[in-house]
Amino acid sequence: ISAYVLEFGLAAHSIIIGVTLGVAGRKELATLIPALCVHQFFEGFALGARLADVGFARITEYILAGIYSLSAPMGIAIG
Repeated sequence: ISAYVLEFGLAAHSIIIGVTLGVAGRKELATLIPALCVHQFFEGFALGARLADVGFARITEYILAGIYSLSAPMGIAIG
């Protein structure tokens, strides 16, 4: 259950980050993009480590990784 809670929290967080990027002005993007890329990388790394540790079926891991990967772009589209 903790892996699903982490997935939901990170996906929701990524959507909020995406909305922030979607509404940011040109000046703000210069500082936001590098910071958020590093931030998202470490979040994804932590989520991947957790999913690998839990031992879900391979398809479940792919689905959860896909949800996380698409959550920030969905937020950008909303923003």
